Amino acid sequence: MYQISEYVGGEWTECPRSEGYAVIQKWRTQFSSPVKESTGKWTIDSVDWHTFSHGYHPFETSTHAEFGLSNHSNDSTFVWSTGNGFDEKVFLVSPPMKRRWVDLLDFLDAHTNYFDLYIVGIEYDWTCVLTHEEDFEIIYAESS
Repeated sequence: MYQISEYVGGEWTECPRSEGYAVIQKWRTQFSSPVKESTGKWTIDSVDWHTFSHGYHPFETSTHAEFGLSNHSNDSTFVWSTGNGFDEKVFLVSPPMKRRWVDLLDFLDAHTNYFDLYIVGIEYDWTCVLTHEEDFEIIYAESS
């Protein structure tokens, strides 16, 4: 996560474990409630963003996702990754940023040691997931 924080800039503060867990649970409440109601679980195949790829929550990909994300370049956010030993480590990221979140796409392509990167506004009104899968490289969604 250090490489990402250096690339994007801003002030990165690791949340205490209990607070990080609460952030992820609140994300699930905002974006994965239909999955929980349908399956009894918060995730599909242990992957949170499958709430989007399996049609449980509306989302945008590609250019529309990049446009949606670009509107939040200077928002305070929570960020976490589900790969490379960073599971459940959540960071509060505060502006000012050196780069836009959408600029991470090229960076992550060059640094494949990250699995999925979750970004959510501190009000949980929007989220972005930079995934490891080419079909869903970038997902942007707003809470319903």
